[in-house]
Amino acid sequence: MIFSIIFALLLLMVAFIKHWLTVSGLWALGLLIIFLLNFAPLPFWGGFLFLFLGSALIQFFQKIFQKTENSFAEKGGQRDFWQVFANSFPTLIFITLGNIFSKDLFYAAAITTLTASFSDTVASEVGQFSNGPVYNFKLKKVSPGLSGGMSLLGTGASFIAAIILPTFMSILFILFFQPVKIIPLKYFLGIVFCGFLGNLIDSFLGLFQGKFLTPNGQITEKKTDQLLAGQPFLRNDGVNFLASGLSGLIFLVIAYWF
Repeated sequence: MIFSIIFALLLLMVAFIKHWLTVSGLWALGLLIIFLLNFAPLPFWGGFLFLFLGSALIQFFQKIFQKTENSFAEKGGQRDFWQVFANSFPTLIFITLGNIFSKDLFYAAAITTLTASFSDTVASEVGQFSNGPVYNFKLKKVSPGLSGGMSLLGTGASFIAAIILPTFMSILFILFFQPVKIIPLKYFLGIVFCGFLGNLIDSFLGLFQGKFLTPNGQITEKKTDQLLAGQPFLRNDGVNFLASGLSGLIFLVIAYWF
C-alpha cells in the first residue's frame, strides 16, 4: 500500500510537471487514484497507467515529428477533469459491480471499457500521422482531425491497441490477482472485439457531435453561436463516455448469451 501511494504521488507530480493535465484534470486523476487504492484489483492500476502513459508517449512522438495540434478539437492537448472522467468512469462502474457481486464478468467488462478508451485514444493520436484519406461512416471524405473521421492508419493502430492492452492486463491478472486470473483468458476475444468496437462506436457517434462555425467561417468543435451540424449538447467527452460504456454493456450481452 505504501509503495502504491508513493507511486501515485510520483505520477501526479510527473503529470503536473509535464503539463499532461490541467488543474481540474489533476484533481480528477487524484480522485481516480483514491478509488484505485481502495477498491480496484492491482491489474487495473497497470491498465490505467498503460492508457495514461501510452497516450503521453504518442504525444511525445507527435512533438518530435512536429505534428500540429488538432485545429478542430474542442480542447487542447492537456486533459481536463471531464476528459479524465469520460475515459475512466465506465471502468470504475464495472469494477464496483465486480466488487459488489463478486462476478468475474464485471471485471472483464471493466477491462473492455478501458480497452475501448485506449483503442480510441490510439486511433485519434496515431491517425494524425496518416497522409491518406479520412472517411466517416457515411463513406464521405472529411478533414483529418474532425470527429467521426477514420483513417486506415488510425483504425489499424486502434485494433492493435485493442489487443495489446488486454494482453498486458492478462499478464498482470495471472501474476498478481490469482483468485480471478482466468478472466482475461476466458473472455479475451470478447474483450478485444468489444474494445475495438468501442472505437468504431466512438467514430459513429462523432457524426452526431456538435460542429460549429467560427466568425471567420472555419469549422470547429468548440461551441459557438453558429451550429453547422450535429447536436450542440453532444461533445467529445460525452461521445467518449458513451462509446466506452456501450462497449462494456455489449460485452456483457455477448458473454451472457454465448
